[in-house]
This record gives sequence, C-alpha cells and structure tokens, in this order.
Amino acid sequence: MRLNRPLISAVIVFIASSVHSAVPVMIEEDGMIVFEVESHPPVSGWEKKTELDGYTGACYYLSTGGGQMSWRLFIIRGGKYRLYLRNRHDHPDHTLENDCFTKMDDGPSWKTYSSKRGQWTWHTKHEPPQNRHLDPIYHLSPGIHTFTISGRSAGFMIDRVHFARIDISKKKAEDATLAPTPGYPPPPDLDQLPSVKQAWANGKLGQAWKLAEKELAGSAAAQAGQAIAELKAHAANQFEQCTELKAGDPVAAVSLLEVTAEQFTGCSRKTELLATLRKWKADPAYRKFQKAQQIYNKVLAARMKIQGNGTITDSQFANRNQPHLSMIYSGYKRLKSGYADTSLFEKAKLMIVELGFKE
Repeated sequence: MRLNRPLISAVIVFIASSVHSAVPVMIEEDGMIVFEVESHPPVSGWEKKTELDGYTGACYYLSTGGGQMSWRLFIIRGGKYRLYLRNRHDHPDHTLENDCFTKMDDGPSWKTYSSKRGQWTWHTKHEPPQNRHLDPIYHLSPGIHTFTISGRSAGFMIDRVHFARIDISKKKAEDATLAPTPGYPPPPDLDQLPSVKQAWANGKLGQAWKLAEKELAGSAAAQAGQAIAELKAHAANQFEQCTELKAGDPVAAVSLLEVTAEQFTGCSRKTELLATLRKWKADPAYRKFQKAQQIYNKVLAARMKIQGNGTITDSQFANRNQPHLSMIYSGYKRLKSGYADTSLFEKAKLMIVELGFKE
C-alpha cells in the first residue's frame, strides 16, 4: 500500500539522443528536484514492487544486482545540492544489501548506502575510496546534468529521489509528500477530451495542442479553448524564464529553451522556439560562454572528486587531492585570463577561496 498523498502525476520531459534514449528530464523548482524512481522505466537488474507498505507513487524498485538508470536534471539555480534517496533494506545485518552506485555527469561512481534497516528512510551516504563516509553533495551549475543509479547489492530498494540545495531545510528536503517537480503544468479537467488529456499527461504538449485545435468547432470547444490557453501560458512562462536566465547564463538558457521546444513537438510553437534558438546560438556572447562553460565543467568535475573536507593548508587534504586541486586552480586561471566577465569566473573564484587558495 502506498502512502496517502495528493495524486499529482510525475511531470517529465523526455529527450532522445544517440547516447540517452528517452531519458527523463526533471526540472529544478525552488531549489529542489523531486522524482519517483518509476519515472524511469524498469531495466534489467531492477524490479517493480508493491508488496511493502509505505512507498509513494505507483511502486518502488528492488535491486536484483546490476542495471543502470539515468535521469537528466535541469538546474535553474546553480550551487551545492544534496542527494536524498528514499530507500529500504531488510537484511538482519544493516551493513548488507544496503547500497547502490550513484554518479553525476562524468564524475566518479560512488557506493551510496543507508545504515538504517527495516523501514523506509532518507538516510543516504557516499562511501568513496579509503572507506570514508560523506554526505552526498554535488556542485551543480545551471543547465542539464545526468544523474545515474546503478545496482550494487541485491535486495536494496529505492522509492523516490530528491535533490535539495543545501540551504533547504532537512525537514522539507525529506518530505515524502512533495509532488514531483514539474517541467510543465498538469492537465486541467478535460473529461470531454480524453485524447488531449492523455497526450498532455504523457508530456506531448504539442500533440495535445493540435488535438485541442481540432475540437474548437465541436461540442467540447470550451475545454479545447481552455487547454490551448493554458498551453500558451506555459510556453510564454517558459520563454520568459529562458530570457531571464540568458542574461547570466546563455548556455543554460539555450538548454532550457531546447527542453521547452521538445515539449511542443507537433505544433507551430516548436517552430517559433527553434527560430529563437538559432538566433541565441549565433550570439557571440553564447559562444564565449559556451567555451567558458567547458572550462568550468572540468573545474566542477574535479571539485566533485575532492575527497573529504578541508583546505590546502591541511597537508593531508592537499596531498590526497593534489591532482584535483591542480585542475581546479588551472581552470580558475584560464577563466580569469579569458572569461573574467562571465558568472562562471565568479563561481570558480568562490570555489578556490573555499578551498584556501589565494587569488
């Protein structure tokens, strides 16, 4: 039996690519990303289950060993985000059947475990090499990131996944009644237009729009008009958000606009959005920021490989992380020399100060 909570469907955008086929994209909202594990179709190594009480959504997944699932996360506000897995394991020994692997982008794949057994829990820790135990915190820039869960221990169960900026309270971050973060609004009451409602619920907003247009002269004209009006409002709101984002991070703005355009496949709004995308990508400011982003992504990847907490004044910390610290400082110097007018340079500067470097 699942937990009693408002039944709001997971709102997911799917983007196909040569590497990721139909990988769900979840969009950050007010510092959080929330999704049910079943937003990704089950793969070999993970089984859908409903036997144990207390899960949210439609089911939970049980690891049978192995199997990889990936989600794409769209971050609006960059910063430090903590991972929370709502998980369970029932082995009498709390150190067994209690883990999986998790990975962000091209960072390391780390054992991610829980030491609380026999109950659904948010207890989540990373165990990188050297048998250390860390809070699972990621430094995420605005834009799209790929988060991957891989099976490790058979018997480990996952119900849902939350990411929360570190300024979000633990109570809120661990609220299992939170609805999945929307990439588009849930459909309104369209009882006379089931095909429109179904397309909308499946994330095919362009298809829903076209189907509604065909009903404007029929008996369900009022609902069709409401559906089109709400879809237009969503497209306008997304475009406004992209425009605001473009001022500080044109690469993230382009990525979000691409996601929005994909939502409206099948109607004229996608054509309009694609025309805007071409203009934005031709802007010299976008191209410059794109080059800066490539440097900063390497800085971020090195930061996520840092083992433990400390600064370069701590010789053990500095020696253990020397290659990663060198990569971070080198990237910072490159950003300073050629891209000091971008927000990415400012973020890199904050990072090196945090690690104890002198500018």
